[in-house]
Amino acid sequence: HYEPFGLVGVESVLCGTPIIVAGQVGCAEVIRPPAALPFRIGQPGSLDAAVDAAIGRWRDGTLRLDDPRSALAYDPSVDTHLDLLLRWVARLVASR
Repeated sequence: HYEPFGLVGVESVLCGTPIIVAGQVGCAEVIRPPAALPFRIGQPGSLDAAVDAAIGRWRDGTLRLDDPRSALAYDPSVDTHLDLLLRWVARLVASR
């Protein structure tokens, strides 16, 4: 019922494939519509509606994401993450 931050959802989106995702999954916080087709665990019909929406988009030819990176609330690039890590290291070294 809970995943703190599974990367499978983010990886799927970066491949251009939207996800059907429960609100309890941590990656749901960083994936924006139309990449996320959300549902609520325990809410009758919620999963059915998300699956129906995905099937409808597939039938319409609009399922694939045109700009996957814009669907994420953060920049997943290696350069961005490396820059952040190097800034943290610089702060640690400066505080010695």
